[in-house]
Amino acid sequence: MYFCNRLLILLLVCFFEVHASSQVKLIDQNEQPVSDAVVTFQSETQFTNSNIAVMDQRNKQFTPKVLVIQQGQSVHFPNSDNIRHHVYSFSNPKPFEIKLYSGTPTEPIRFDQAGIVVLGCNIHDSMVGYIYVAENEKVALTNQQGIAYFDESSLPNNISVWHAKLSASSNERVNTKLKNRAADGAWIIQLNLIEQQVGDKKSNKIFRTRFN
Repeated sequence: MYFCNRLLILLLVCFFEVHASSQVKLIDQNEQPVSDAVVTFQSETQFTNSNIAVMDQRNKQFTPKVLVIQQGQSVHFPNSDNIRHHVYSFSNPKPFEIKLYSGTPTEPIRFDQAGIVVLGCNIHDSMVGYIYVAENEKVALTNQQGIAYFDESSLPNNISVWHAKLSASSNERVNTKLKNRAADGAWIIQLNLIEQQVGDKKSNKIFRTRFN
């Protein structure tokens, strides 16, 4: 009986060590959860991903709104709408364009440089999407409740956060220390977000200058 109890305790300890995780919850200045934010911290591990990611287009929106990939990973841009789109980006990590098309382009696009890639459509101004290209980082995307999950039992003090509304350019990241913790153990980080105008014609003007 003693042996069985000891074995049960060891199994429970191993279970919780294997399934241990940490949570970071992001809230805005109004204490509302912040979804589609990327939470990262530096890691000595070399992260690679040979899988081809997918940034779809549905109902005149990029889906997902924020796609997280690793440096060197490729992305397909299928168009699932019954109308044509003209996808482009003029962001420094990867300027590119896919001219008016429907269906799925034959070749995916490879993202060799880390950073934030802002996507637009030259036909539909309201279409805005983001690709976060990570470089040797542990990365998690917040869900609708503003929570990012990591499989580590503990996190480093220094955390980096990106969100499209942290700056007008959508390129800014903030570095912060983990200080505040909720009763459920989640670390709380509060962000000051700005309002962004949807359907800004400026992006299309830049597009035409650089690509046409």
